[in-house]
Amino acid sequence: MVSIEDFFKCKFSSAGLADSTKFGRRGLGKVCDFDQVQYIITDAGVSPGMVKQLEEREIKVIIAG
Repeated sequence: MVSIEDFFKCKFSSAGLADSTKFGRRGLGKVCDFDQVQYIITDAGVSPGMVKQLEEREIKVIIAG
């Protein structure tokens, strides 16, 4: 069994998946904050400015082909 202290020491990576039309828009619900995401997977339509903003938050952007 894992203790609660050990559980919170674990490091998890999380990724968000969103097509480029979703950036800069508000939705009805919120999944998580950007500081909880290490990777964003999107398409080539994402603007260079948005990629820069995400990378400034230390989020790695993966552009799927």
